[in-house]
Amino acid sequence: MLDNFLASGKQHQFVAVTEWSGGLYVSPTIAGSRPGSLIAGAWAAMMSLGLEGYLENTRVIMEVSKRIQKGIKEIPELFIIGRPDMTIVAFGSDAVDIFEVNDILSSKGWHLNALQRPNR
Repeated sequence: MLDNFLASGKQHQFVAVTEWSGGLYVSPTIAGSRPGSLIAGAWAAMMSLGLEGYLENTRVIMEVSKRIQKGIKEIPELFIIGRPDMTIVAFGSDAVDIFEVNDILSSKGWHLNALQRPNR
């Protein structure tokens, strides 16, 4: 009986957005990928770092973002989508299968968020 109850409830846990500009978005929870434990962990990290630690980490992360953008621009088959002002850098290609690029990067430890239909 419990199995039937759990199975019937699962269909109401998922959220599916079909008209999102990035393509099909499906999440196992209404809150998406932000459970409370991650929020608590972020708060604890902020308290541990303090303002100076946070600012230093931000500076380093922004430098890495700029280096990634520079590297993408140096690959003729790739282009940057949009204008990444912060740390999210979206890129695409009209010359190669971008999902294959994602698979290759994933095999090398770079786990990216591939979108079905990213906007340019």
